[in-house]
Amino acid sequence: MNLTIMMSVPASILAWLCVLYVDRPVSLYIHEHLYGNRYWAQLTSSLPDTLLVMVVVISAASFIDYCFRKQKHVLDTHTLLMRHIALSVPISYVVKVVLKILFGRVETRYWLKHQHLYEFHWFHSCGNFSGFPSGHMIVFATLFAAIARYHPPHSVLCHSLLGVLAILLVATNYHFVGDVIYGAYIGFLTEWCMYRFCRWDTADETAGSGAT
Repeated sequence: MNLTIMMSVPASILAWLCVLYVDRPVSLYIHEHLYGNRYWAQLTSSLPDTLLVMVVVISAASFIDYCFRKQKHVLDTHTLLMRHIALSVPISYVVKVVLKILFGRVETRYWLKHQHLYEFHWFHSCGNFSGFPSGHMIVFATLFAAIARYHPPHSVLCHSLLGVLAILLVATNYHFVGDVIYGAYIGFLTEWCMYRFCRWDTADETAGSGAT
């Protein structure tokens, strides 16, 4: 059994433990200490949500590159990566939308002002009830996992960047720790599932393409 599938239970347990014991203390600590610095507060108070734009740009650029290389009959590792990204990143965005609707968890910043609304509000994702799991982590875990799969030498860099993103999402109180952890796992799982899907026709495509 694949390691990604095997990690589903541990990842779920870890996220739930964060919900119970970690998320609130960490969020309050960040609010009291980091946001006590007015420069940090001003810098992070109104960050725009450009995730959908990034998904569209990344997916479109990857699809165009894939089509161009395929037209030139170049089916190398980079071409396969472009196809994988073009398919996986949009799917990861859809996955995050569905899961946010399912869980309906209160967003961190809204919870700080309404602390009686903690926990999950199932099928109540709208506005301030769309915190779990982190959409940014789902999308970028999918993207970085795909790059690391096809270009193993970049694996350390990809996972390091993902770690930096996780820290920033928590440090800006855009997400609880549990949101970020489970978002990362869902991203890895989405990438693995899409990789399995993409492999179905790779052999036939390679055989007739003059691949390098």
